[in-house]
Amino acid sequence: MNIQKTMSVDLHRWLLVLLLTISSLVACSRNEAQADILMYKNPQCGCCDKWATHLREAGFSVEIQESEDMSTIKEMYGIEPALQSCHTAIHSESGLIFEGHVPVGHMSALIENPPDGSIGLTVPGMPVGSPGMEMGDRKDQYDVLLLKSDGPPAIYATENSD
Repeated sequence: MNIQKTMSVDLHRWLLVLLLTISSLVACSRNEAQADILMYKNPQCGCCDKWATHLREAGFSVEIQESEDMSTIKEMYGIEPALQSCHTAIHSESGLIFEGHVPVGHMSALIENPPDGSIGLTVPGMPVGSPGMEMGDRKDQYDVLLLKSDGPPAIYATENSD
């Protein structure tokens, strides 16, 4: 009986990933010009919307796909639990992944000059003072990590270290 239940859960996840992929393809085919960034977020998350505004103010176009099952999306893109944040974004042209509240300057730098084997950047958690997580003058120090196709992540940049 447990094997059937496990198979049912696995089938459900596989079908959800397939549905998300198809809906993304349909959404992209409906638009004459594909958005620069496709961002997956929970419908109730306001800080994700603030991060999207940060990107738009820098000149990126952003398409938002809302999902109640962000863990499956993160799994689909290979984002390990320790590296996760609230939203997952994909740069349409390069396929680079941007997990969480990554500052747009670091995104642009990686898009322009990606190191060999890089697959994206992550800001794990939700550090205060990161784009979309502003709280007055408070700015906690945090690392922006480089995600690589093989091997552990590496520090790409440190923010608010002064």
